[in-house]
Amino acid sequence: MSIKDLFHYDRIREFYQEYYKDVFLPNEVNGEEMGIINGDELTFFYPMKKNKINYLLPSKLIDELPVVVNDTTKTSFRSKAYHRITDVDSVKIKSERKMSYHDFIINWMDYEHEQPDLFIIWKIITDTAYSDRINIRAMSFPGWLKDSPLSILGQLRGDCIAINKPSYAKLKREITVGNKILGLNEIQELESKDYRALAKYYEDTGDFKPIFINDTISKGETGDRVDLYNHSSMTFYNFPKSDKEQIFEDVFDPKIMSRIFPLLLTGGSHDVTACKHKWGLVTDKLDEDDMNKILNFLRTHKFYEDHDNVAVELIGKDWPLNHTFKNTRWHRNYEAICKRIRLFARSQVEYNKYEEILYQAHVQYMDYVHNRVILTPPIQEELMG
Repeated sequence: MSIKDLFHYDRIREFYQEYYKDVFLPNEVNGEEMGIINGDELTFFYPMKKNKINYLLPSKLIDELPVVVNDTTKTSFRSKAYHRITDVDSVKIKSERKMSYHDFIINWMDYEHEQPDLFIIWKIITDTAYSDRINIRAMSFPGWLKDSPLSILGQLRGDCIAINKPSYAKLKREITVGNKILGLNEIQELESKDYRALAKYYEDTGDFKPIFINDTISKGETGDRVDLYNHSSMTFYNFPKSDKEQIFEDVFDPKIMSRIFPLLLTGGSHDVTACKHKWGLVTDKLDEDDMNKILNFLRTHKFYEDHDNVAVELIGKDWPLNHTFKNTRWHRNYEAICKRIRLFARSQVEYNKYEEILYQAHVQYMDYVHNRVILTPPIQEELMG
């Protein structure tokens, strides 16, 4: 089957279940590191859950995931049964250039789209978020495929995820387990305490700090510290249907807005989706050739995750930026994305074309906000106070 058809969610799930059968993945870590005293010895573990069974992974093996577990020992901790993992083999997919970066981006969800060039830019942005560190927010009509490339990566790599209504508990959990990208949906529908935590998260990650410190929790409690090393944020929201619906600018104060680079993804409407691809029911199974196509996609993704490999392929592509920003945080995001646009482009003419598409997506967002009446919900004063 064509590689285009392989990115159907059901087929990616089939690949996941077949390739990672009996494999323990990073996204199966379901809690923070904990210490367990055994006699006089204190040992550290990460809790995991697979097939409804609780496991304890020795902390020293956390960077070896994904792994095949060869042996376990049954134990208990705080009246809860666990299988303590004692022997593993790492099954990380190897890095290998199976296609050019240009072909990698084109093949990744090569769907019919009302804005095909802008969708290419969006896939490059998603890959930049995985391989570098950026903070992006994007608005579009429903059905644009804003979070779809991220969802595919999340299923294949196991260390990035999109969550709805990001409460502080969800934020903390998904950052703690090591997700490289945290996609945030429905940010307008949170409780006050979660807005405050989310604002602090945006403040820290948007400033490219190494640690997120939630100092907005109740008095008498200690602020939580969560590692943001190699962490990117992507925030998604739709065009409002009415003046009563909110967007990012309605919720957060200018200090937050100036940290997260905004884009407007044109195409479609509330009634017609920008994505024109039609999916049917999945009835046929993946064969060996299909599995290899997905594996080659993954190997190539790992290859271009390596900054040394990227540096080699960028030799001779030292094309200058056509636009810059006085806001240094926005400029850092823009520059990181443009680096991957250079990697994608086969000529300076092509680079200039795609950089301009990226820049105009930002300009159009700013124009939209400038011409819109900004709502001021009650939470605004709390966040700005």
